[in-house]
Amino acid sequence: MNFCMRYLQKFLKEKSGVSALEFALVLPVLLLCLLGIIDVSRYMHFNQKMDNTINTLSLMVNKNTRITEQEIKTYHDLIPSLMTPYDIKNLSFILTGVEQMRGKEQPEVIWQIHYGTKSRKSKVARKGEGAVVKKLPITLAEDEQLTILEVYNDFELTFDVTSMKEMLSVNTNGIYRKMISRPRYGSFEENPV
Repeated sequence: MNFCMRYLQKFLKEKSGVSALEFALVLPVLLLCLLGIIDVSRYMHFNQKMDNTINTLSLMVNKNTRITEQEIKTYHDLIPSLMTPYDIKNLSFILTGVEQMRGKEQPEVIWQIHYGTKSRKSKVARKGEGAVVKKLPITLAEDEQLTILEVYNDFELTFDVTSMKEMLSVNTNGIYRKMISRPRYGSFEENPV
């Protein structure tokens, strides 16, 4: 028993391995912080790329007086170069044309085009009989048109930390962006679909 007490006292007085022990205790926390910073910066950069992409697509769609379905397909094919270096195999977009019809209270969907690998539903408007647009922040004059571009993409954090997802308000269904804009010349002469 006396031997054990002497050994324990000697162990407690020894200072040579203290810094290594402290480093071993602090290292996991430091690594977690570093990996979190990397993931947060990736997420922020991806969001910025999504914003730039949707702005560019919206400008390209609205620059002419007419647009064809083939042009929209070409714009969709440009997305990978706009989103470089991110993998966008799950990116989908919905382009919707909306018009304020004469004598109607709410604007109606006049055409809608879906592109992408996943089938997504529009959060703003759905094409169909009597389809109306939900809560537009813009008031339209009669016969005036809008285009609504919605982009969806699945984004996974590299390190699946629940608290980080909550802090960043990461939606488990992916990232969603929408852009509501007017065609440059007021309306399209003909609808693409």
